[in-house]
Amino acid sequence: MPTLLRVHSWYSFLRGLPSPKALAEAAARAGYTAVLLADHHGLTGALEFQDACDALGLQPLLGLELHLQRGEERSLPTTVCLVAMDETGWANLCRLSSLAQTRPDRDLEHGVALAEVCSHSAHLLCLLDGDSLTEKPAGAWLDALKAAFGDRLVVAVNRHRPETNAEALTEARAHALSTVAGHRVYYLEPDDAERQQTLTGIRVNRPRDAVGSADLAPPQAWLPSAAELWDRFADVEGLTDADDLAARCTLRIPRDRHLFPALDLPAGETPE
Repeated sequence: MPTLLRVHSWYSFLRGLPSPKALAEAAARAGYTAVLLADHHGLTGALEFQDACDALGLQPLLGLELHLQRGEERSLPTTVCLVAMDETGWANLCRLSSLAQTRPDRDLEHGVALAEVCSHSAHLLCLLDGDSLTEKPAGAWLDALKAAFGDRLVVAVNRHRPETNAEALTEARAHALSTVAGHRVYYLEPDDAERQQTLTGIRVNRPRDAVGSADLAPPQAWLPSAAELWDRFADVEGLTDADDLAARCTLRIPRDRHLFPALDLPAGETPE
């Protein structure tokens, strides 16, 4: 599949509308062979999504939409999307999700420090949305991500806002970053956009009509067919095939054994 479908389920609380199973079923009907679930902050829907994809013959890619702690570097992107390549990558996703959800201020939107992302980067792909390179000049944060992820750092060019595409491609190539065609899904049908706007109003505590575009899902964030999505990028050359990224991801969340957190235990003791 030339394009990467990145979906967000109802476990992206007050952002995504469909269940993980509904997203998998819709993606299968639409002709996709691999689909990335990347919910904001958490991994709650991962096993449900893996099971649904298995039943449908889809390859599940399991990721996390992680919000970054802005600090003093104002050019830092709001989020990065991290994708587990194997069990080591999954362990790092779990650690980063835990860091986000155990902040002392309990505000998930304040995010995780970039240093933590870089120190837990092993066996993860990192997807940067093209807007991250075009809205503000890239700062030291990009050098840090390049050093941590190497060729596992990829720019996702989404045609939610077509006017940013050429600039995003130019910036990615100027920084020697590979690019993949992508699309982000928060609901299944175009008519669901108003429901997503209502959820966003609840999340940011504003009247629905006062919600800003920065808080909403991207425009046209419904699930298109695989053929329709690829047609949007037919005029763009030099993109990485999403199948090549999917082939690097072999994660299967195991069901036949316990997965204990890494703990510093006294000598002679085990987690059991």
